[in-house]
Amino acid sequence: MRVSCRIAIAIGDTPTLLDVVAGAGLNRERAEAVLNSDEGLATIREEDEQARTVGVQGVPFFIINDAIVLSGAREPSAFLEAFEQASEESVASTEGNTCGIGAKGAC
Repeated sequence: MRVSCRIAIAIGDTPTLLDVVAGAGLNRERAEAVLNSDEGLATIREEDEQARTVGVQGVPFFIINDAIVLSGAREPSAFLEAFEQASEESVASTEGNTCGIGAKGAC
């Protein structure tokens, strides 16, 4: 992402993308082989469908504990609030559980 947004390199152009791959220290030949095959395509399609199902329409997009969604660029305080909310929800969902780790009378 740094390359396409900050340096304005056309990563949609295969030779350029491969230059970026090599510049990042990755194997250029392996990347080219993957780009020229269907390897991983099923996984990409599955993940794309999953993202569409939960409403992803852009990046960045964060899903916390499968329940809390943050879309777009956010201040650190938004993440802190989301993590605190997730923590509170996690504690609430385990209240009354006598088999929890460290709980008195654990099973």
